Amino acid sequence: MVRAGITFSPGRAGPVAVSVVLMDGEFGTLPAKELRLSLSNPAAGIEPIERIARLKAEGNWWVAEANLPVPGRWEVELEILVSDFEMRRAKGMVVIRP
Repeated sequence: MVRAGITFSPGRAGPVAVSVVLMDGEFGTLPAKELRLSLSNPAAGIEPIERIARLKAEGNWWVAEANLPVPGRWEVELEILVSDFEMRRAKGMVVIRP
């Protein structure tokens, strides 16, 4: 199981920075080799916006800039490369303010 704490700064439409903390099922640090972030808004007709996150510290990842052009409900998908042979995925939703 994968858990992720995701923070959008600022949490409104336009350019945002994204911070991701990866955790295992027991809320311990989940080490990973790579993290890909995908953001989409199907209701607004926006296809996935994909970014590769950079590792800041063990379990803490950062996307310096992603542009979310409209407010509303955005789908968030993470692809987490745990090892050369294991990929994990996590999905969720975030509401972006105007």
